[in-house]
Amino acid sequence: MTSRPLQRLRALNRSERLVAFQILVLFIFVTVSIRLLTHRDLLFIANRAGARSEFTSSRLATLCSRVNQFVPWKPSCLVRSLVLSWILQKHGYEPNLRLGVQKRGGSEYLFHSWVELSGQVLNDDQDV
Repeated sequence: MTSRPLQRLRALNRSERLVAFQILVLFIFVTVSIRLLTHRDLLFIANRAGARSEFTSSRLATLCSRVNQFVPWKPSCLVRSLVLSWILQKHGYEPNLRLGVQKRGGSEYLFHSWVELSGQVLNDDQDV
């Protein structure tokens, strides 16, 4: 019996499968790079825009979400946001990577990241 997420990936057309594969490679690259590179190096790599593609920003966000289900580890919100931001840039969009910090009490902090495009949150709730 085939799982529903796997059926969704199989239903993708050829160009969507190519982007899904690129997203999977990005999940691996970002997960490793975030531990090895400085934030300056990561931002330098990330700031390379591409030409506008046939994919809408919401379609790219959906593909990132679907591929995330098959990564054998649970990527952090930072990794998920970097992947989405980079794939959007590669397809000609100008996303904003947002980082939030909330002091919880004492020396405890809560960190979160998400991606916005034209004021709309793509990979989280709108009221983040």
